[in-house]
Amino acid sequence: MHSTVATTTTSRRSTHPLAVGALLVILPAIAQLWGVTAGFNGWPVYTDYYRRLTDAFLHGQISLRQGPPAKMLALKDPYDPYQNARYRIHDASLYNGKYYLYWGPAPALVASVVCLAVGDREPTFGDQYLVLIFLFGTQLLAVVLIMEMRRRYFPDQSVWTAAPPALALGLGTPMLYTLARSAIYEASIASGQFFLMSAILTAWFGVQNRRSLLLFLAGVCFAMSFGSRISLLPAIFVIALLTAWMLRGDGKKTAINILALLAPLAAGVALHAWYNFARFGSVTELGLHYQLAMENQHARPASSFAAPHFILPNIVDYLFEPPYRIKVFPYVIAFNQLPIEQVFHLMKQYRSEPVTGVLWSMPFLLFVIPAFALLRWFKSTPDRRAAAWLTLTLACGGILGIAPALTIHGATMRYLLDAVPCLTVLSAFGYWQARRMLGNHPLLLRQLTGIARLMTIWAVVMGLLMGVSGYYSNLNMFNGKLFQTLMTKLPVIRAWWW
Repeated sequence: MHSTVATTTTSRRSTHPLAVGALLVILPAIAQLWGVTAGFNGWPVYTDYYRRLTDAFLHGQISLRQGPPAKMLALKDPYDPYQNARYRIHDASLYNGKYYLYWGPAPALVASVVCLAVGDREPTFGDQYLVLIFLFGTQLLAVVLIMEMRRRYFPDQSVWTAAPPALALGLGTPMLYTLARSAIYEASIASGQFFLMSAILTAWFGVQNRRSLLLFLAGVCFAMSFGSRISLLPAIFVIALLTAWMLRGDGKKTAINILALLAPLAAGVALHAWYNFARFGSVTELGLHYQLAMENQHARPASSFAAPHFILPNIVDYLFEPPYRIKVFPYVIAFNQLPIEQVFHLMKQYRSEPVTGVLWSMPFLLFVIPAFALLRWFKSTPDRRAAAWLTLTLACGGILGIAPALTIHGATMRYLLDAVPCLTVLSAFGYWQARRMLGNHPLLLRQLTGIARLMTIWAVVMGLLMGVSGYYSNLNMFNGKLFQTLMTKLPVIRAWWW
């Protein structure tokens, strides 16, 4: 144990944590920028829906300024995809002769504030910029949280032990896969994760210092998180209750701190309810029922959108779906191979998009398991309440964050972002706890370190390779010359891969 502590102490003295933290942000940022620009080859535009919503907000309305064509409104059934194919804005919601967007409005609110600040009343940005900004911000906040967790609770561990979880998150799947198609779908999810991570980090400092301002900012970030991605609301509700419970015991200040946290959260719920009612005449209608999709959403029963019997098939898909191996670059792609529909008798209901399960793509998440051993260890630390709160909060953010998506009739890679950031940060706790438990066994500690490094390398390689393709073979579509060069020049691995 003493030799381990001495080694890590030497490491801390020779390497400044700020330098390591900067490296863990910059390296993923370069890969993320490379992915979203298809190899530094411009900015592929998939959608610009948040620009349209921002434009609407800047002109004082919540419906899009572009209205549906009269020919579409005159159709016998304007929601029928076969009839409206020539006229519709794909996946927009049609109600009372106007277009709305069912995605959370928070990113457009942020963009509106920025546009007003710079005096731009006619925004021209695409959704790809928002995806990159929010995912970069999520990575930055995750690294700050990981580095601060190590400093407070595991100062005996080398600063470099923060690298495996940080690199697995920033260079792994699903982050790079998501960036390979940076559309409105990804922008909403990325924004939700950015504000959720902001809220957790701010609330953690607020819980420790009992600072009302920090708790108020956390409440604002929580509201912006579910205002981006409404499915995060159950996780945020539980986290808010945990936080309020942690703030008890300070007399009059308890009420002030809880009010500072919950007031912006309640205001966010009220505003979102008003936003729904103003658009669709119902506080609970998000617009999915009026969505102009590839099938007639308006004619579907509510049970076909989400139901409990989809939960287990989706869990199996998100955990165990293997990568599909091919003999040429990029060697692996996301592809559905497990017979989910047959096994669970969902042939006419389950429509999964390409997925690779996290046990294949993000094995470092297995360190989430020993993280819960920390709840016992926390009894011996002076900061045990805040540390226990952080552990439970990260678990709720990851597990409850993806829980609503598990009820949907199919899985898709981007929904993994609802869980992976929080669970990856939590896995850092588990990794350090496992290292500390093996501190008196140098051989086992070295083996654990080697396993963690292999897990990280595997996650990074899988993330980089699958990030080349994404949903639409991004690099091949927008930078075919580079793709063909990589395809012909890189060596083909034949020994065991097939």
